[in-house]
Amino acid sequence: MKIKNIIQSVLYQIKTLDTDWSIFDKGSHWKSETEIKIKYKTEQSCEDALLYLKLRHKKRFKCYKCMYCDAFHINYKQKKSH
Repeated sequence: MKIKNIIQSVLYQIKTLDTDWSIFDKGSHWKSETEIKIKYKTEQSCEDALLYLKLRHKKRFKCYKCMYCDAFHINYKQKKSH
């Protein structure tokens, strides 16, 4: 994990006003113990894929800057229970 990625991830979270700080979890980079999530080189390519997933699956997803690599990933955004 690079300091640059940590800073970029935190700044992206602040920019998007996202209060879900699960980017600090290892699951933000890994699908399973051996499989890395799909990497998107740019925020725009991630947003394009995000739109497709939203339309296809009718669920809430979000893009985020990964702290563990130089890429963006998509995560299923679950509703918070109170």
